[in-house]
Amino acid sequence: VIRGSKSSRMAVATVMQLSKRLRKVAVAVGNCHGFVANRMFFKFGNEAMFMVEEGCPPHKIDGVMRKWGMPLGPFQTGDLAGLDISYRVRQELGLLDPDTRDPNERWCGIGDVLVESGRLGQKAGKGWYKYGPDRKPALDPELDLILQKYRQDHGVQPRDPSSFSEQEIFERCMCPIINEGFKVLEEDIAAKPSDIDVIWANGFGFPPFRGGPMFQADVLAKEGSGQTGLPLLLSTCRAMSEKFPNVTHWQPSALLQQLVSQGSSLDDWSRKGTSPSKALKTMSKL
Repeated sequence: VIRGSKSSRMAVATVMQLSKRLRKVAVAVGNCHGFVANRMFFKFGNEAMFMVEEGCPPHKIDGVMRKWGMPLGPFQTGDLAGLDISYRVRQELGLLDPDTRDPNERWCGIGDVLVESGRLGQKAGKGWYKYGPDRKPALDPELDLILQKYRQDHGVQPRDPSSFSEQEIFERCMCPIINEGFKVLEEDIAAKPSDIDVIWANGFGFPPFRGGPMFQADVLAKEGSGQTGLPLLLSTCRAMSEKFPNVTHWQPSALLQQLVSQGSSLDDWSRKGTSPSKALKTMSKL
């Protein structure tokens, strides 16, 4: 349920009540491009695409995310939805044209190449995978040739596919989602972390036993790192931001940095019921 700047409390309450009567799970959120989950998923998709550009096979990324509990990986999801859908969104945002997109932001156009060559996903019989009448994804040697040519044309020296560990793939997929979720909270687009988790669990197939991306923020772990939860998330974002300074979704959220400096968990912060915008304004005055 999108609350606009002029939406009355009565209007929002009426729509929320109607949703209950329709037996739908409704969450009131603010208005921004992509709203909540699509906005977060966009960062996830971009980082997955960057890994493919660097040499990681798409099916390896999908496999790691399915193994973790997601019903589909990002590339299977794209094929199911139709790759032309996200292509049109990028087109509307001016991202297809080098003259209109941010020259300082990393860009990968592999997805654009697939669409422009007719690989639209399941409905076209081929996308990131090829599909038969049963619509089951199968590896396509033609895709390997497309990826190889793209890397050659753009001067990309690919890594050995085996150098991408499951841990790296998971971190590079999940951490941008969570970091963007913190930014959603900062901007008061979502009222609380659990609202974001409800949206992901009910609308994006996030595995219920994993809680949701914002629940994951407090329980992240990495063997041998000596860190867990928000400190681990922050250190990962900082390390990746240093490695890829032209990728803004790795720039740590101000709210994330605030909570780590205070030694607080996201759950503790949420239980206090602090408004994100008020909390950040208070921090800026200290």
